[in-house]
Amino acid sequence: MSEDYRQTLSEIDDVLDGVRSHLLKIFAVFIVGTGLGYLLSFAIINEIRTQMLSRVPSDVELVWIGPLEIITVQIKISIIIGLLIALPLIFYYLYGSINEKIDRINLNLNLSKKQILVIVVAAILLFLAGVLYSYFLMTPLMFKALVILSNMIDPGIAITYTISKFINLVVLMVLAFGITFEFPIILNLAIRSGLVKYKTVKEKRKIIYLLILILSGLVTGPTIITQVMIALPLFLFFEISLYISKYTT
Repeated sequence: MSEDYRQTLSEIDDVLDGVRSHLLKIFAVFIVGTGLGYLLSFAIINEIRTQMLSRVPSDVELVWIGPLEIITVQIKISIIIGLLIALPLIFYYLYGSINEKIDRINLNLNLSKKQILVIVVAAILLFLAGVLYSYFLMTPLMFKALVILSNMIDPGIAITYTISKFINLVVLMVLAFGITFEFPIILNLAIRSGLVKYKTVKEKRKIIYLLILILSGLVTGPTIITQVMIALPLFLFFEISLYISKYTT
């Protein structure tokens, strides 16, 4: 291990120390957020169910298969809400730590304090954009495609989801696109820091496409139509990210 690499790891650890020292506060906010999420979880489930079913054909049905199913879904949603509420605090302490140590940190990013703050705000906005894009456009389109595919096989078939699988699929889609919309920032920072080279990413494009297809399949299951529906916008976003990185690094 080279001396420069060890120094970089040490500098990153210094920054993370600023977050570790506030773990108790972060955990407290997470617990409060999770509790709040649990109180709101049933209303959220009903909202997702109502909104999604209003955007798909009427032959999609939701069923409960046991009394514990709704509780399990509520717990999952409450934990996600707790994490989302705690994330801004984590970013705040992380930024504070970077702000204190930025003069000693040498990650080859060449970022000012103002640029770091802009990146954090942009990351939050991009995540929200991905969530809204998925919730109001891609997820309903995916369900419609599944209905069309099922009707092609048997026009009289009724599509039935358990409420847990339905909510899990919607949440996975929403989070997947929220994270995907972070591609421009992640790729830009990776290239700027020297972790990867623009030329290498461009040359390995086919491998990245394959990984996107695999990840799309993990989200939707082994259904080609929905897998491609998710993968295509991810391909487009990757190319946009690569284009942006070319002119900003």
